[in-house]
Amino acid sequence: MRLLYTKPRLNDLSQGSRIAFARQFRTMSQDEVSDILGLTGECKRRTMTRYEKGDRNPKLKRLEEISSILKVNINSLKEYDFNNPIDVVYIFMWMEELIPNYVIDVSKVPRVDE
Repeated sequence: MRLLYTKPRLNDLSQGSRIAFARQFRTMSQDEVSDILGLTGECKRRTMTRYEKGDRNPKLKRLEEISSILKVNINSLKEYDFNNPIDVVYIFMWMEELIPNYVIDVSKVPRVDE
């Protein structure tokens, strides 16, 4: 039984760091996620470690499975395309998590139709 909860720390905005953050936030171990994914063998945890360190990037299907296990939106874990405005918004949302006292004030952003 876990009596003390400490908020996980987001190291950077890389895909692996975001996967690790979501996993730790859900208080799951790499072994638990590997078991649910159906990974087998002696080093079943190695795949999750590689994803979290950024040595490997999961394919879309695997990323969908990970996001459903961690109960997060896939857009918060996928690799971002900086040409896509929606992905830029997700980066700003993660920046609020990464940088203390950083707040996006959308009321001061000029609207396109004005």
